[in-house]
Amino acid sequence: MAHADALSRAPVDIPYDKEQELEDYEVMLAMTEEEHVMALQRSDEKLRYIINNLIKRPEERSVAEDSMIKNYVLRESILYRTVESNGQIERVNSTLVPVLQANMTNEGSWDKKLLEVESQLNNSPNKTVGDTSFHILYDYHASFHDGVLRYITIGEEYEDVDKLQEQARVNIEKEQVEVEK
Repeated sequence: MAHADALSRAPVDIPYDKEQELEDYEVMLAMTEEEHVMALQRSDEKLRYIINNLIKRPEERSVAEDSMIKNYVLRESILYRTVESNGQIERVNSTLVPVLQANMTNEGSWDKKLLEVESQLNNSPNKTVGDTSFHILYDYHASFHDGVLRYITIGEEYEDVDKLQEQARVNIEKEQVEVEK
């Protein structure tokens, strides 16, 4: 039986037993991660609609289409969503990422350390406020790793939470005034 060669377009005769052998092989498709993402995006109806509108010239789009695509950008045929921020995300990331990295035991463990990182950040004194956020919110210093000793509160005097929070506000306002100078 004749078989079309993949490189030449000219039919090649293959014996019957070899043809049966070829039919037993599975075809595997090797895709890069980018090609996989593109394929997934093109298979989703809403994303395909957004991509098609991004490809259009601006004067060809309606106001509704412009509104739908305003937070998206198409780079190298892959759709990305843009995020507008006021710098807070970058500030959080500049604190959170190094703490996560310091707590990771291997590359796949960062998500298992989130509670520990949250605890560390909530119990670290803030330079501006002058206290830990946990103490300001709950009026006591947390002791997470002290076992039964954490129930003993010898020598800890409780303050009014409202006073602590007001002092934190005053400290923050002072810092903001100094930064603006």
